[in-house]
Amino acid sequence: MKYSPALPFALITILIFGNNSVVAQVPVRNEIAFYRYRSDPGDEKRGFVCTRLQNELQDIASRYGSLKNLEKYAMRKIDDPYPSGVNGIHLVWQQSNYLALFWGDVFTDPGSPPVIVSEIYLGSYRSDHADLPIKCELPYARDQAMNLHDSHLLVTLYALAMDAKAAKLPKEAILALLAEAQTVSDDLKRRHSMQGDTAMIASAVDKEFTFLKALP
Repeated sequence: MKYSPALPFALITILIFGNNSVVAQVPVRNEIAFYRYRSDPGDEKRGFVCTRLQNELQDIASRYGSLKNLEKYAMRKIDDPYPSGVNGIHLVWQQSNYLALFWGDVFTDPGSPPVIVSEIYLGSYRSDHADLPIKCELPYARDQAMNLHDSHLLVTLYALAMDAKAAKLPKEAILALLAEAQTVSDDLKRRHSMQGDTAMIASAVDKEFTFLKALP
C-alpha cells in the first residue's frame, strides 16, 4: 500500500541536550483512511461518509482558534483491499499517519433507507484498549442525514482528542475537541441513537473531559 503525504496538523519539537543537540519533529496523525464499503458498487455511501465528516471538521475548525488546522485534515479514499486480520490493520495504522481506518458495509431492507455500518479502527486510541474496530451505524436518508450528528463524528472527535493528548498539544485544543464530542453525544442520547461501542466512547469522552478540566 502507498501512503500519501499530507501537511502535518501540528508538530511537536523535542530537544535532547548532551554533547549534541537533536531536534525531532513528531507529527500528529492528520489523515483518515476510507476503504471501499461492501455492497456499495457506486461508491456513493463511502463518499457520503467521507464528505460529511470533512464538512463537520471544517465547521468545528471555523469556531475554534485552537483548532484551525483541522481545515487541513486529509481524507484519503483507499481502493486497495482492506488489511487482512487485526495484525494487518494495526500494522497499517502504526506505519502510517492515519488517525483512523474506515470501512464497512451497506445494508438494505425494502421499504426502509439503506443503513451504513462502519467499522472504525483507532489503533491504540480505543478507550478500552481492545485491538478491535468501533462499530457505527447511520441510516442513509441523504437530505435528513446531512443535518444530524452521528456516531462517526463522535468517534472521530474522541480519536482527535486522544491524539492531541498523546502529542501534548495545548489543553485548550483537547478540551475543545472533547466539548464538541460531548455535544454530539448529548444529541445522540436525545435521539436514542446510542449503541454499544458508541456508548463506550461517549463515557470515555466524559471521563477525559472531567479529568482534564480539573488539571491546573
